[in-house]
Amino acid sequence: MRIKQIALIALLTSILLPVPAAFAFRLTARTPGVRPFNSVQAATPTPIPPAPAPTETPSAPPLSLTLMLGFTCLALLLIVGVLVVGFMASVTNRKEDGKQTKK
Repeated sequence: MRIKQIALIALLTSILLPVPAAFAFRLTARTPGVRPFNSVQAATPTPIPPAPAPTETPSAPPLSLTLMLGFTCLALLLIVGVLVVGFMASVTNRKEDGKQTKK
C-alpha cells in the first residue's frame, strides 16, 4: 500500500512539474514595469497641474478623540491596578499563612 502511494506521488509530481516551469518562462519573458522608450512621447512636454491651495489644519485634536484616549488610559490603568493589588494581596496572604503554620 505504501509503495502505491509513493508511486502515485512520484507520477503526479512528474506530470505537474513541467507546468510551473512553462509559466515561469513566460513571466520572465515580459518584465512588468519596463516600457520601451518612445522618443515622440519623451519629447512632448506635459503641463504640471497646479498645486492645491493649502488648507488650514486644526489647532487641536477633536474632543471625541481626546475623550476616547482618556477613557482608554483610565481603563488600562484600572486593569493594571487591579492586577498589582491582587498580586500584593496574594503575597501578603502567603506571608500570613506562613506565620500561622509556624505557631
